[in-house]
Amino acid sequence: RNPSRSRIVWLFDVSKQIYRACTHHLLILILSGFFSEDISANECIWYFLNFFLDTTIGVLICYTFMKLLECIVQKYQINFLKSGFYFEEIKRNNKIYYRIKMKMYFSQLMSWLTIIIINKFLMFGLNHLCKGL
Repeated sequence: RNPSRSRIVWLFDVSKQIYRACTHHLLILILSGFFSEDISANECIWYFLNFFLDTTIGVLICYTFMKLLECIVQKYQINFLKSGFYFEEIKRNNKIYYRIKMKMYFSQLMSWLTIIIINKFLMFGLNHLCKGL
């Protein structure tokens, strides 16, 4: 970005990706175990298949949901869900100050994790439809 993000904004952005990775990994492990029990297959095969689908089709789905969320945020001025913005602007004595609002961070984190979970279950459904092939 130009101007570049502050370190705290970068840290918040990176932490959302860490939470996403952990949630995604946990969901893949759970669903891979479910699939392997369902059709007597190796869990590693289902893990790989899930990972492959998520890094191809899943990225497109997440991107689409994020763009949809972005449009909703802009249309209805839901500023606390504006991705990457974690501060409240305070005007005092003709100066502008910024205060970190954890509500903004956690709201954005929960919306992002919700998108990841929806994506994972869509991929799970696709796997389920294709398991007999």
